[in-house]
Amino acid sequence: MSARPDRLALWALVLGLVMIAIAAASAHAQPPHHAAPAAHVAHVR
Repeated sequence: MSARPDRLALWALVLGLVMIAIAAASAHAQPPHHAAPAAHVAHVR
């Protein structure tokens, strides 16, 4: 039971393209609302 190398390469290419698309889409996502910039965080002791 061995996979054909050309089909395995095609699956690897498709998976790589999908991962690149997901990374590109999530790079432009809005940060969560609860995330505050470090300059505005009050330090309470």
